[in-house]
Amino acid sequence: MSDNSLTQIFKEKIEQHLDMADAISTGPDTELQKKILYLVIIDGISSATYPDMENENRKRFTKTVEKFSEWTHCSLYSLPKVHKFFNIMDIPHSKSIKDELEKGMDLLIDRHIGIPQGYVHALERSANPMMEQVISLANDVPADFIDNFIEENKDSISNRYKKLLRSFKHKELLYEYRNSLVHTLFPLGMNQRPEEPLEPHYEPYTIIDPRNPASEYHFFDLVYPVNFLSNIARNILNNVAIHFESNGDGSLAQFGRSEIFWKSELNVDLELGEVLLRS
Repeated sequence: MSDNSLTQIFKEKIEQHLDMADAISTGPDTELQKKILYLVIIDGISSATYPDMENENRKRFTKTVEKFSEWTHCSLYSLPKVHKFFNIMDIPHSKSIKDELEKGMDLLIDRHIGIPQGYVHALERSANPMMEQVISLANDVPADFIDNFIEENKDSISNRYKKLLRSFKHKELLYEYRNSLVHTLFPLGMNQRPEEPLEPHYEPYTIIDPRNPASEYHFFDLVYPVNFLSNIARNILNNVAIHFESNGDGSLAQFGRSEIFWKSELNVDLELGEVLLRS
């Protein structure tokens, strides 16, 4: 990679933004701001990587995460969410899949209440090792399990339910998380405990209905920690740079182009793309 290549200039500019986000001390008052920065940076990288998908932001974002982030679990379906979906939605031919999801949830609940009946992938807490372990995404549902069910029952499941069910893949859930942070400044979920360990996980909670203290509800809060977002943003940047070096970086001539008149249609007579990226 030459020092003056568009790829190198692009990478250095994005690294400056990542370094500035990393430099913000991490704490309860800054986690939200840092998460927004990392997700916006991933958004920007995806825009440069797939400029032809200008009006397909979700698809562009999730494709970038899937292809370049090195996130092992990004295509898994969230077990607690698909379990909830099948329990409250009237989905034809779903008894066998509901039974399998129920078994998976029973394992998580048994682990949470202290009577494990089978193996559950758990993660240690670094700062608070005496607290209960959190649950790894490795327990989640393989993509083929749900994708095959949708395909086999495509004529009996509404398009709305197909779309909703597919939205429970982690790459899609991360995009939902991004939307909530960027558009409302509020994260999804409960967010009541320190974020540890540093990879995505579930925080187990037992919720008791004050109107019926004898009843208990077991809830697994999905957490995408701030350091995880930092790590995948850097992975994405590094792998996208390799992609540009291997496949050509001509599309980067448009990235960083200043829309002097704000609208691209008004800038048709300006040839400033590469100049502004290099400046």
